[in-house]
Amino acid sequence: MTTPTSLPFAYNGKKTNAAKQIWELLGDPKHYIEPFAGSCAVLLSRPHDYTQRYETINDYDAYLANLLRAIKLDPEKLFEHVDATPANRIEFAALRKEARTGEENLRERIEADRTYCDIDTAAQYYALLCGSFPRSCGLMAIYRTHVRLPYRKDLKQIFKQISQRFRYVCIQATSWETLVTPAQLEYPTGIYLDPPYDKTESIYRKNNRVSTDVEAWCLEHTDSPHRIVLSGYDTEHDQLLNH
Repeated sequence: MTTPTSLPFAYNGKKTNAAKQIWELLGDPKHYIEPFAGSCAVLLSRPHDYTQRYETINDYDAYLANLLRAIKLDPEKLFEHVDATPANRIEFAALRKEARTGEENLRERIEADRTYCDIDTAAQYYALLCGSFPRSCGLMAIYRTHVRLPYRKDLKQIFKQISQRFRYVCIQATSWETLVTPAQLEYPTGIYLDPPYDKTESIYRKNNRVSTDVEAWCLEHTDSPHRIVLSGYDTEHDQLLNH
């Protein structure tokens, strides 16, 4: 079964084009951690046999992490709910009003139970993503009173394919720091860091300069046994080139 190299929706900062170079730098680590998973383009583009690997992906956006869990745990049910989710402008406005109201509670549930996901919430979040980037989801546009517009016809199959790829993947919704502690990095690990770029934190609903903190962590671990790859915008992390 061929696995898609990205999720079936557009997402800010997708690394599909950079994934090959990232894996050339990481090699084929037995342990792999991605604290800022986003579109999962890097994980999905892994060229190696992953069945004997320990992979963890994470995103602090609990709604995104919940969607990834839903794809992994019950792709068919997720598709059924997505297919029944509103796709016109009036109903999208109602969805946006409800969005983000229970994120902390959702994050706590995801972290407390590795088998937890909320299918309804995942379907609504997918619809909201499609509302932001309609063409990537098979929607030509969302007009005032139009009835449902068709999602891409292969969506059910794509969910199944990604579910199979996620079979052995641990999906979390915690802060990035908790994934790179000494306890988590007991063995040599491949770590791909793609934090919100400096001055773009608001796009990701972040209020602090996450990128600066991540860079500082990388500087502290230049002599570690781990393979660490950090993405940034333009000259953002140029000081790391000396290490």
